[in-house]
Amino acid sequence: MTDTQYRVVAARIVFQCLKHRRFIYNAIFNFDTFRLNLTVRYTGGRRFWIIKADKFKIDTWKITECTETVFFNPERLLQYLN
Repeated sequence: MTDTQYRVVAARIVFQCLKHRRFIYNAIFNFDTFRLNLTVRYTGGRRFWIIKADKFKIDTWKITECTETVFFNPERLLQYLN
């Protein structure tokens, strides 16, 4: 995945953090050449305005409908969530 694609996914997840302190986020991201199915679990602390990468856990992810080779690194996505 490109840097921009990681940022798009991270932005959508962070937007969900603004609404809830704890959640399980299931999303399907449709990019030009592939589809990313992602399930993220977030357990925030008492201060909901502080978002830390160690509060996220990527439960499942799957790339489907891929027309080219795509590499997804869950650890890299967590870096964008810091």
